[in-house]
Amino acid sequence: MFDEINVIVAEGYRDPVSLNTAKPARMCLAFPSGKKCRVTYKAKVVGMLTKLPGWYFTAYQSAQFFSQQLISEVQYRGLIEDFLKAEKGARPAYADIITNYNFSSGVPKYKVFVKLNETITPERRDFVANGIRSYFRDDQTILLDLQLAMQAVTSSLKLF
Repeated sequence: MFDEINVIVAEGYRDPVSLNTAKPARMCLAFPSGKKCRVTYKAKVVGMLTKLPGWYFTAYQSAQFFSQQLISEVQYRGLIEDFLKAEKGARPAYADIITNYNFSSGVPKYKVFVKLNETITPERRDFVANGIRSYFRDDQTILLDLQLAMQAVTSSLKLF
C-alpha cells in the first residue's frame, strides 16, 4: 500500500541493528506464532528517541528486542489492512483483540494520556477530569488521576 513507512524508533536500536536516520530500514510484519514475514515495507527512520512519556522508548541496547515504534494513524491502518489480507488466519484473532477498543480514523485506541500544567488548581483538575468522563460510554472505562493516586499512596505510607 505504501512505498515507504515513516517511523520513529528507540535510540537503543542504533548499534545492535545498525539503524539510523540516514539509511532506509526494512519493516516486517509477522503473525506472533510464526517467524515468517508476511508483509514487508521499506521504512524511513525519521527520529530516534531516548524516552517518551507513556511509551517504552529507551537508549539501552539490552531492552530493544521488542520495542515500540511510532507511525502515523493512516500508515498504521494501512499496515493492519495489508497484514489481514496476507495472513488469512489473523482476522478472527484481530477481531477478538479489538473487542473492547474504541476507534477513530479506523485505528483501535485503548488509552489516552492527558498531561496538565503542574500549577493547575484541584478544582480545575476535577473540571477537566469530569469533562473527560462525560465521553465515557460504559462502566468499564475508567479515569485515573495520577496526582490523586500518588497523594493517597503517600498518605497511606505515612500511616505505616
